[in-house]
Amino acid sequence: MAPNDVASPLPSGLFQPLLKLGQFRSVLLITVLSVLASQVVTALALWATDADEAEIWITGLLIALIVPSVVATCVGLVLVRMVYALDAARRQVHTLAITDALTGAFNRRHFLALADTAFRQTQQHGGPVSVLMIDVDHFKRINDQFGHLAGDEALKVLTRALGQALRAGDVLARWGGEEFAVLLPATPPEAALQMAQAIRQDVSGLVVTVSAGLVVRITISVGVASRTFEDVTLDKLLSEADHALYRAKSGGRDRVEIASSRTLETIGE
Repeated sequence: MAPNDVASPLPSGLFQPLLKLGQFRSVLLITVLSVLASQVVTALALWATDADEAEIWITGLLIALIVPSVVATCVGLVLVRMVYALDAARRQVHTLAITDALTGAFNRRHFLALADTAFRQTQQHGGPVSVLMIDVDHFKRINDQFGHLAGDEALKVLTRALGQALRAGDVLARWGGEEFAVLLPATPPEAALQMAQAIRQDVSGLVVTVSAGLVVRITISVGVASRTFEDVTLDKLLSEADHALYRAKSGGRDRVEIASSRTLETIGE
């Protein structure tokens, strides 16, 4: 699941139908309603004055037709454009609130919200859920040797690669610094391990151009944990994935480690 796949909240009340109709049909609707209202008011006014001459009725109704058609069209166009501008601004604010500014992945707060929802669903309906914790190997060395711009580019390249490797429904987030988290709904331990290994292999072929003729190869370490017991909490699962990641880094990096607590049976490398 990418940030652009998450719908932003739309204005309520009158605004929501206008957004669903589209700009042209919204302006047309406003114009038609204005003309009808003007026709009704004009007819009532002519009837109340006992005007019985046909020309007076025709002239009055024509005025009631032409004037609001022009005015309502102009006003409706301005109003609809304001509604769409407001919706675009709301979408932008919503996107900024849930994504990491550098990489475009979800931020940690939104990841936790989505993971909590997935966890509650597994509690209600059963089934596993897995988490990957991913860290860029020797990231500090990239920053120190080539500068922070090179480090930023490495994170962007990695984010794109991770996004392409994940399935629809998987959730990618920048956890902090050079660390990323991936939520794998309905994914048992064996499948999560296979996915982690495939991602690690795909990333190991990535290179980042830091200057003319100079590139840096990226590798990652991955920790995997899965929820297979009902009493395992989200915090516990994330902690186990983080511990598995630490073992992967301590074991030489560019490798995958899987949690070995009671949430998982040990699976060989």
